[in-house]
Amino acid sequence: MKVAATSAILAGTAVRAASAAQVLADFKLTNAHSYTQDTWKTDMQAAKDSGIDGFALVAVPPNCQSQDLNWQLDRIEDAFAVAAQQQFLIAPAFDMSYNTHSANCPTGKAWNVTFMAQLISNAYSKSAGLRWNDKTLVLTHEGDSYGDGYFGQLKALLANSPAVIAPSFSSVENAVATNKSSSDQQAADAISQFTNIDGYFNGYSLPHDTRADNVSYVDAAFQRALKKAGRPGPFVMGVAPWQFQDLTSDTAAVEYGDYAWFNRWNDVFNMQPDLVNILTWNDYASSNYIRDVPQENGSKPGSVDLGEQGNYVYGMNHTAWRTVASYYIDAYKYQSMPWIVHNNLVYWYRTHKKNATCSGGMGPGGAGIKNWDLVEDALFVWVGVRTTLDFEIFWGTSGQNNSPRKDTPKLTFTSNNTTPVVYKLPFPTDFPASADEKIYPQVVANHDTRIAYSKYNNVAVTAECKWENFNAAVEEMPPDFDDVVKSHH
Repeated sequence: MKVAATSAILAGTAVRAASAAQVLADFKLTNAHSYTQDTWKTDMQAAKDSGIDGFALVAVPPNCQSQDLNWQLDRIEDAFAVAAQQQFLIAPAFDMSYNTHSANCPTGKAWNVTFMAQLISNAYSKSAGLRWNDKTLVLTHEGDSYGDGYFGQLKALLANSPAVIAPSFSSVENAVATNKSSSDQQAADAISQFTNIDGYFNGYSLPHDTRADNVSYVDAAFQRALKKAGRPGPFVMGVAPWQFQDLTSDTAAVEYGDYAWFNRWNDVFNMQPDLVNILTWNDYASSNYIRDVPQENGSKPGSVDLGEQGNYVYGMNHTAWRTVASYYIDAYKYQSMPWIVHNNLVYWYRTHKKNATCSGGMGPGGAGIKNWDLVEDALFVWVGVRTTLDFEIFWGTSGQNNSPRKDTPKLTFTSNNTTPVVYKLPFPTDFPASADEKIYPQVVANHDTRIAYSKYNNVAVTAECKWENFNAAVEEMPPDFDDVVKSHH
């Protein structure tokens, strides 16, 4: 069947010099225990190759935990040392969802201003520390429960190493999103209550518990609120590709993000925020990572003990999403949608239908996946191909060869676009025909013509599953696809 494309939005207004635009990626320090300087180098180079300028190193309180997490300080030092060599940037960030604790907490608070000030001052002294208006940029996840006075105390300790603080308050963001008609007032009220913050980091990059393809009105509300309050900024816009978690001891929920990685980057281009923060580089538990998945049961530097979350992370690589990001990062930085130079085709999908029977997962007590009905049973295709090619994408019965499933829906289109487009291919309506059936996405370019480039070796979609998994498998054409296409045109 022929499916209409969703075109990239080209409108946008330049609001500042292109050189000021920078893109960060949230880096969860708790997943860096085994990192060496070589691991940092590999990660930073991979990020740079995608156009990412730096990491926001998200620390958790080193004390007040069941384990001593002071090793984070050593990883921070290693990160700064390598970043200086790599011409990469580091911003200190804090997970302030940790609030009151009773064990190993002298003040009863998980964070204390003295410790945070030391980390921020350290960043100020480093050549790789990210600055905004010659001050250290500080991001937080949450922190409103600590109160405005806490941020005032923090800034008082930073008189000799000044910082700008841009927090993200999820409860405020949810209120702004839920009350769309009064979103400006909701955001303005929140900013006015926190006189000691300078900017805002909007982490509301995917709709919460609802289906929506655009949530940029939340960003716009905070942008206007900062301007109205006369705050220097920056306004930091969060961009996430996906959101899913399935832990038997915690939560099991998915958010609607089928088109998010495409739509959100177009929102970035149109809104031109001061900075962008990708959510995330390596938060495996939330399924929104774009880093390579660590080796299963590995012991080499960079390995992570994923525990239960490995059930929905191992085998689900997301690195192809960096291919998509690199195009839009250029568009954001140069305030112009560039013509496609490198031919790429990226696609993502879930590995079982949303009503599949699974033997594990489904959250505490097997209660099921929250929001399971919001997502589509489909494959989504991002096409960045400048050359004229006829594509056919369908569901096959093998990951090794061209083997169309009987009555499979087919997506056919001809590429030759100056900017990328997105298509959709539904799962077969009669899938699964049996409990052990597997199907594979199959991509054929210019079949039976002088170019016949195919890809079959994809992650399978299965009828049943060992663990309820709403994470995405993300695939792309092999590295030589661009060379082969260009050699024939």
